[in-house]
Amino acid sequence: MSSYRPLHDGWTLSAVPGGPADVPAPAIATVAATVPGCVHTDLLAAGLIDDPYLDDNERRPAWIGRTAWAYRTSFA
Repeated sequence: MSSYRPLHDGWTLSAVPGGPADVPAPAIATVAATVPGCVHTDLLAAGLIDDPYLDDNERRPAWIGRTAWAYRTSFA
């Protein structure tokens, strides 16, 4: 009997080690990810960045674009 799991379930996101020195420590943590999606929305959902539409929050997470990211899941 085979089990069915949607491809968009069970993903995580984490920063790849060895990136820029200015990457905040909480961003290195592994967080739940939405696939399809993007790093910014996953970090926002995890509470690791502030809402980019408020105040000057759009400029503060510039490190996100300088960081390599890995999305992971597993299959049986």
